[in-house]
Amino acid sequence: MTPDQKIKLLHDICDRNPHTRLNNALWLLRKAEKAEELRRPSPDPRGVVAMLRKLTGRA
Repeated sequence: MTPDQKIKLLHDICDRNPHTRLNNALWLLRKAEKAEELRRPSPDPRGVVAMLRKLTGRA
């Protein structure tokens, strides 16, 4: 998440609930970042294991 996206999201959070505390807004921001990270496609597990075996010399 880029800094511009973070600022926009923080403004949106504050606009929705103007009386929110800053800590709560930052917590919601971190929660949104984690959700975005989890939406990213994960690599194929078989490819990761094969890569690790090549790196460690256990082919």
